[in-house]
Amino acid sequence: MQPKIVFLKTEWMRRYDGRDTDSIGTTMGFPKKFGIGHEILNFRGVRGTTYGYSAPKGGRKLDLTSLGASREATQQDGVTIVWVARQRGNAGTRVVGWYENATVFREYRKHPLAKRYRDLFKSRGLPVEHRDLVYLACAASKDCHLIPEEDRNLELPRRKMENTLIWYADKSARFKKRVLDLIAQRRGRRSDPEVEPPVSGLIKCATSEWGLKPERRRRAAAHLVKEHNNRKKVLGFKDEPYVCDGCGESPEVRYGTGFDKIVEVHHTKWAEEKRIEDFAVLCPSCHRRVHFHRAEAPLSIQDLRRELTLVRKQR
Repeated sequence: MQPKIVFLKTEWMRRYDGRDTDSIGTTMGFPKKFGIGHEILNFRGVRGTTYGYSAPKGGRKLDLTSLGASREATQQDGVTIVWVARQRGNAGTRVVGWYENATVFREYRKHPLAKRYRDLFKSRGLPVEHRDLVYLACAASKDCHLIPEEDRNLELPRRKMENTLIWYADKSARFKKRVLDLIAQRRGRRSDPEVEPPVSGLIKCATSEWGLKPERRRRAAAHLVKEHNNRKKVLGFKDEPYVCDGCGESPEVRYGTGFDKIVEVHHTKWAEEKRIEDFAVLCPSCHRRVHFHRAEAPLSIQDLRRELTLVRKQR
């Protein structure tokens, strides 16, 4: 049995993570008029959940009955949302990503990061009533997949969604099968794969910055690989904005807006199996401190806090 599926049109972006450097297409709605829109966070997870925006034409409510919901229902669960956008410099509309097992709402809901982006929307000239970031659907971040820009090759049938932002594809079983085959093919892949860094480079880093003896270098490198490969997963379970578990400072407060992700993931258990609860979020300085000249195990987070408190009192 095929899942309930709906196609929602958005603007073309590379990452959809809210970064200023990620330019947005300007083919419709707010992006066309103001150069920004609510879809800028369509693939940015917030505490393990990703929230997506699309604008039903004229601001009307979504017809959930087409997805099997009753007329009175305010939401529908278990939906596969396929996000599509018109490629820059190309008249065709292509699949850019999807949410599986998503919840679709009849009306807009306020985004958890609405307050953070209110001033940005104000500076771009959006009307007062549209300055709070909203969403129309959400799903667990692990069920959301953004196709890398260079791999977005699946184009919608000619003239589909040219004049609408929502398509249920009721009479396009062949194309729906192509989309579901693509989802199955890419399921499990990362949207932006975290490539394991070269061990040789890590050994050099561990030798120069941690002050370790040669026999400890490879073990240190393996530890760094573990931390690097689990960064995205761990941060998905942490509250934003991120705060260093050592010094207690937020990169966003220290460096300004847009630098909130200058944090590193630290595995507190040197030789044990990895569990989410065994990872901490540290600023680069604190991360280097807990490992510096620590041959067997890193400095504990508690000892780091005590050390920092003592240093502050002595100043």
